[in-house]
Amino acid sequence: MAGHHYFKHAVRIVEWTALCTGITLTLWWLMGAFASRISRLADRAAAAGVLALTAYWFAYALAGPVTTWDSNVYNLGRLLVARQGGLFGNPAWNDHRQIWFPWSFDAIHYPFVLLGAGFAVPSFLCFAGLLLIIHRLVSARYGTAAGWWCCLCLFALPTVVYQATSITLLSLS
Repeated sequence: MAGHHYFKHAVRIVEWTALCTGITLTLWWLMGAFASRISRLADRAAAAGVLALTAYWFAYALAGPVTTWDSNVYNLGRLLVARQGGLFGNPAWNDHRQIWFPWSFDAIHYPFVLLGAGFAVPSFLCFAGLLLIIHRLVSARYGTAAGWWCCLCLFALPTVVYQATSITLLSLS
């Protein structure tokens, strides 16, 4: 009789082991299916986040004022001084360093100075081009989802976003 009791106990252990293994494998399978859905949802959220952030920062680039002292004093200010007295031989220049910096940055922004709005649009368009290039390169090699995540990571870099939506003296170099 003692052997029968041990046999019954061993059968219960095997039953419980099989049941726990079955439950574990079922949960593991469900978690895999659920993780796949979460991953797809996260990838869609990354794409939506990139598009929403791009729209938001574009609106800011259109409506935002010039935000830095350097931009008011050097970049945009020297355009108005040059418009009044010319580029060379202008008595309004108070320092020779005002004409040493490259003028291409200012030339691109000059129409927006005349409009009185949208000063950061050219810089933002450069950032948008960077987003398109990164998305295309990464998507071609690692898939569309990775491309969206890389673009979303660019928005997480405050210096890059600030440069894309502001006119600063650092933009000249």
